[in-house]
Amino acid sequence: SRLRACADGGRLVIAVLHEIEAARHWCTHALLLNGRLIAAGAPADVLNAPHLTEAYGRVPEAIGS
Repeated sequence: SRLRACADGGRLVIAVLHEIEAARHWCTHALLLNGRLIAAGAPADVLNAPHLTEAYGRVPEAIGS
């Protein structure tokens, strides 16, 4: 993709994603926000069940991990 080419070329790419699986797939770093910073780091470390429960009150059904 065009954004991946920019990132691979050494450019900083910042994107706002509301699709958790897309963030897990495409991002090298993630921030989980809900009125405040809940977690930051690698997507696997940020987009996990405990953090998603803290952000949303539950793990979204499509995620379940």
